Amino acid sequence: MEKHLYISVMGTMGSGKTTVARLLAKELTFHLLEENFGENAFLSRCRAYQGKL
Repeated sequence: MEKHLYISVMGTMGSGKTTVARLLAKELTFHLLEENFGENAFLSRCRAYQGKL
């Protein structure tokens, strides 16, 4: 059976997750799978909440 290694980068918006993920993928010669923001059901709620702060 073939094994696969996955690395997940998590953090708050604007913290540099995409930058870190791209650097890791390049350094480790991994394939980068990025989130599709249009399909994120929580993003609009999060932005609405931030506007209330």
